[in-house]
Amino acid sequence: MSENSAHGYGLATLTEDGDVLDVWFPEPRLGVPAHDPEPEELTALTGDDPVRQVRKAVVHVVVDDLAAVGGDRDVLVTDVIPSGVRIGDADRVRLGAHLAEGTTVMHEGFVNFNAGTLGHAMVEGRISAGVVVGEGTDIGGGASIMGTLSGGGTQVISIGSGSLLGANSGIGISLGDDCVVAAGCY
Repeated sequence: MSENSAHGYGLATLTEDGDVLDVWFPEPRLGVPAHDPEPEELTALTGDDPVRQVRKAVVHVVVDDLAAVGGDRDVLVTDVIPSGVRIGDADRVRLGAHLAEGTTVMHEGFVNFNAGTLGHAMVEGRISAGVVVGEGTDIGGGASIMGTLSGGGTQVISIGSGSLLGANSGIGISLGDDCVVAAGCY
């Protein structure tokens, strides 16, 4: 490790299979890491979230050399894209979004940080922060899913498997499996 090192404790959101959806680092630090204990503030936030089918866990990440992971340039989501994912415009997928294998994000689709898919999905509309979309779901062109931040930070929105949001539709509530919201409806 060198002075180009960085480290930090973060709160990770993990799927039931252990895939990392996102990690929030409240106090990342430059330099060689000390042997500090896990922050109690983060440990208090850990546990299962059955509504979103995720769990929160504390992680400690150390980057030995920042120059080796991109230096001063921005890190794009396409730098860490999983196999089997197609993205029409990388500027429309935020770093911190989770795209499961088989997901397609079309040119007008958008996936914010702390949001994503849990399996094959088609994204032509907007998936806002905090939203989880199930396997086989289609977010139609111009469709919008209200995110956690829109609900005051307390409303968690998820969509089950095999659902469809028609073109220019929108939701502000969670949906189960095999649901359809007709085009233009909110």
